[in-house]
Amino acid sequence: MAAKQHISHAGDVPCTRGRTYALEMINADVLDAAHLKPFKLLILPNITRMSDTQCDQIRKFVEGGGSLLATFETSLYDGEETRGRILA
Repeated sequence: MAAKQHISHAGDVPCTRGRTYALEMINADVLDAAHLKPFKLLILPNITRMSDTQCDQIRKFVEGGGSLLATFETSLYDGEETRGRILA
């Protein structure tokens, strides 16, 4: 099986006061500590389906000092469409 690419897009995002921040989209299959180490912030924009493993990896990222911005129904469903859980 071929290894999956973890970068699907990279670029700069203009922000307030003339600052620019680097942005990199990553594949949800590579949320382990080694791949998340370079990041200070993860933004999960309504990522409704997340496995228990993915949720655990995100929790470890935050416990290790990383920041998380998750919107709307992020992590509310698992891969089986079971509703009612939450990442936090």
